[in-house]
Amino acid sequence: SGTEMRYNAKGQRVAPSESVLKIAFEGQESFHAAESDAGPVDAMARALKKCLHDVMPQGFVNGVTLVDYDLHNMGEGTDSKVRVQISFAGEVAGKMQQWTTVGVSENSTMAALEALSDSYRWHIMKTGHWVRDRRKKAGTEPKLRKAG
Repeated sequence: SGTEMRYNAKGQRVAPSESVLKIAFEGQESFHAAESDAGPVDAMARALKKCLHDVMPQGFVNGVTLVDYDLHNMGEGTDSKVRVQISFAGEVAGKMQQWTTVGVSENSTMAALEALSDSYRWHIMKTGHWVRDRRKKAGTEPKLRKAG
C-alpha cells in the first residue's frame, strides 16, 4: 500500500501524519508543513507553531508545549459533532502554567484547529505579546484565521 510505516521509540509501528497550514496574522502570511509520528493533532500543532514562529516575536512559541489532547464524538450518525480538548503548558508571567481549550465541529480536523488556535490566542493575550509587540490597544483580540 502507499502508507509509510515507521517505528516509534517504543518499537510500535506507526503511520506518520502530515499537516500543511497557511495562516494570516497582522497582515502577514505564513505557510508551513509538519509531520509527526504522534498523530494528526500533533502534526497540526507543529505546523501552526512553525507558522507562528514567522509572525510572532522571537521566542514566543519556543516554550509552548502540547501536553495532551482528547477527542470525543458527540452524538451518532451524520449529524454528530466532534469535541476536541487540547492542553498546553508554557511560561506565562514568569511562571509555568497549563491551559486547556476546546474545539467543536462536524469535522475532527477543524475541531482540533479551533482548539489549537484558541490555545495560542490565549497565550498571545496572557503573555502581553499582543499589546507590547504588536502595538495594539489593550482588549483587541488577535485573529488567527485560515488564509485563502
